[in-house]
Amino acid sequence: MKRLINIELKENQNYAELIPYVELLEQKYVSPDMPIAVVDTSKKYKNPVIYGSYGNLPMVRDSDEMPGLLSKVKLFKFVVNKDTGRVKEFVAGEVIDQNAEFLVPYYLPKDTRVDQLVFNEGRIDWLKPVVEQDVN
Repeated sequence: MKRLINIELKENQNYAELIPYVELLEQKYVSPDMPIAVVDTSKKYKNPVIYGSYGNLPMVRDSDEMPGLLSKVKLFKFVVNKDTGRVKEFVAGEVIDQNAEFLVPYYLPKDTRVDQLVFNEGRIDWLKPVVEQDVN
């Protein structure tokens, strides 16, 4: 079973890039004015981190789970075209045109086809290829 809980990010403390350690704030009520995450009610967290989501809310995991979870994904660094939203993978040493592009880090499965991704409203979306059918 899952429940909502208020969290506080531990400043400058990350398990890995983009995976912050958090403090779980055990309170009688969840405050909508503070950061909220989803926890598993049956679990005791020793070193809670934020990784993944449950619905639209961040999910709390224990850092002990992270080696297994991270073995299935890759931290991509995408260069996003501001006009089109198209993304390409960043290559070390590449110069980014700050007026037309920006850099976005994102964890995705290792076999992700970058040519099928687009940046849309603050998130990376997969553009599913359309299969053309013969109508004859």
